[in-house]
Amino acid sequence: MVEYEVEGRIVVIKGCSKDEIDITLPEKIDGLPVGKIDDNAFAEVSNLRRIVIPKTVKLIGNYAFAGCKNLSEVILEEGVETIEDWAFISCRILKINLPTSLKSIGPNCFLGNKCRAQVEDFVKNRENVLRRKKKEYKHKATVFPITLLSGVDMLTYDLIENRSIYYQDQFNFMNNGNIDFSSLDIPFAFDKDEFIIALYDDKPLSDFKIDLTHDTKTTLGMYHDDDPDYVICAMNVYAGEELIDEVAVKTPYLEDANLEIVDIIEKQIEDKYYYFLQVKADLMCFGNGNIDREFALNLYDELSGKYMTQLQNNLINDEKYETIKTKIEEYSLAIVQDFMKGVKGAPILHYAMDLYASVLMDEEIEAKESIMAFVNDKLSQIYSTLSDNDSLEEFCFNVDDTLEALATISGISIEDLCAKYNISIRDDNGNPIDNKAIELKKQEFINVEANYKLHADILYRMYMELKDLNREFSILAFQE
Repeated sequence: MVEYEVEGRIVVIKGCSKDEIDITLPEKIDGLPVGKIDDNAFAEVSNLRRIVIPKTVKLIGNYAFAGCKNLSEVILEEGVETIEDWAFISCRILKINLPTSLKSIGPNCFLGNKCRAQVEDFVKNRENVLRRKKKEYKHKATVFPITLLSGVDMLTYDLIENRSIYYQDQFNFMNNGNIDFSSLDIPFAFDKDEFIIALYDDKPLSDFKIDLTHDTKTTLGMYHDDDPDYVICAMNVYAGEELIDEVAVKTPYLEDANLEIVDIIEKQIEDKYYYFLQVKADLMCFGNGNIDREFALNLYDELSGKYMTQLQNNLINDEKYETIKTKIEEYSLAIVQDFMKGVKGAPILHYAMDLYASVLMDEEIEAKESIMAFVNDKLSQIYSTLSDNDSLEEFCFNVDDTLEALATISGISIEDLCAKYNISIRDDNGNPIDNKAIELKKQEFINVEANYKLHADILYRMYMELKDLNREFSILAFQE
């Protein structure tokens, strides 16, 4: 007996009794179409040998038939559109006829079946067909920042087309080795973020859908030897069954993705029909795993490279680029300073910071500009090491080069500076400590839990603030 529930206007298959051998799902139950097979619905039904899935079923969920070790025959009628990942893992399917209606197939959904090679061939052929079809519609859709939502009147067909061509050229430059990945100017999307897909046509369109291309799906949740922090998230844009174009965004490395059209703005200007799809991207690409992969830090380089590319392509002028560059640099220095001030159990670090702060406030010291330049350079170096927990001890206790530079630039020995400002090495409570106590602090430093919480908090802050900076800057290329 098949178990089901009504959800909205469709029937969702939830499972069956464990003794089922041969199941033919009906197209309708109680007058409603059977539209979905739920996640894990038939998982581990070991007696099941054959299943017929009707054309009304549009989606087969994750792990729907996982571990059905005797399932050898699956009949999918024309109409099924999505088979989610791991749906038929560890079954006994030798051959399968996949319907042409399929738009999305999870990369691992037939893992452990002899039909997997057949499925991979189907996917490759489908992608080739889609690419051939897409040539007729090329450069009719592209991505814009969500901050332009209130100004869509300015997004004319020539701007949409030109921007689409520009992004395609960026891909070509990357594939030909003419631009590195960090300088690739592709729109960024982040977890819980939104963006606009703008498109036009000579005829009215409706029933818009987007889905990740198979090329993107093969990278979701998969780690490689070089452990990438970013991925190009490619999406097909449909109007009904018609493929309009393929668009893409650059995202932090994905674990999973869900793209939802939350609103559509429609306009007709002369003989063109315009559609602006507001897309919510729940990319599930941020969390402790990604913090460990350090993309919060890499994003600093990504933004620097991206806006340099825009400058080189005359999308922003020198003044706007300098504004961006300065703001990113000021941000990086401020975040390192805040981090260093919050570190616990590092008396040598705070001793060096106190000396530099006192020198910079001393009206008798003339070399402040050179000292500040050195400080900024040093902070930038520290910024690049914040990804590595092991580096914390290094720059918190080994400050000899930093102090030597201060003495050289100021022309005053460290001993004289300490005497002048009454500065000595002290613990977190302000009590003077000797070399033996300093060495003990160094040995204890790695176990100071507050420092690692501070480190995680700083990485999270980096990510969120750089995300906000990117949203602020991304509109500059479209302003006069």
